[in-house]
Amino acid sequence: MATRVGTRVYAPPKPTWRVWLGNWGANAIFLGPALVVFSLFVIYPILSSVGLSFTNWNGISPTTQNVGFANYRELFSDVEFWPALSHTLIYAFFVMVIQNTVGLVLALCLQRFTRGSALLRVLFLIPMLLSSIAIGYIWSYLYQPLFGGINTLLVDLHLGQLQQDWLGNAHLA
Repeated sequence: MATRVGTRVYAPPKPTWRVWLGNWGANAIFLGPALVVFSLFVIYPILSSVGLSFTNWNGISPTTQNVGFANYRELFSDVEFWPALSHTLIYAFFVMVIQNTVGLVLALCLQRFTRGSALLRVLFLIPMLLSSIAIGYIWSYLYQPLFGGINTLLVDLHLGQLQQDWLGNAHLA
């Protein structure tokens, strides 16, 4: 739609392929590594799991036996499958609804509540932070040179010669 400013009429530029595609090269550079990692750790395992679902494989042997849809026929004919599936779906539905509803209500309350909202935001973040702190303490305990879990396990496995200061060694840390 053209716009009139004084005596001049300004028309919008005609869309070109660059307007529609954007800067494709920059997009590919930034999205490429993420797509590779996503494909490697999400898409490939899903597709390989679907492929393995049509085989009879114990997970260890190098050979697989193709059984077609026999695994699915066995799954759908199992009397415990349908109640388990329904319980799982009901649980997932209510957990998602309750968590999202409570989270949205709390976020709206924090947005409107100005007095003490910083303290409440910190209190809501503490559980998320505590899990990271606990994991850090657990790993630091496992890596302790004298009484750590890794060195104790090595001694129990009669591999005491492999004991070392895991975090104190500059080549390992």
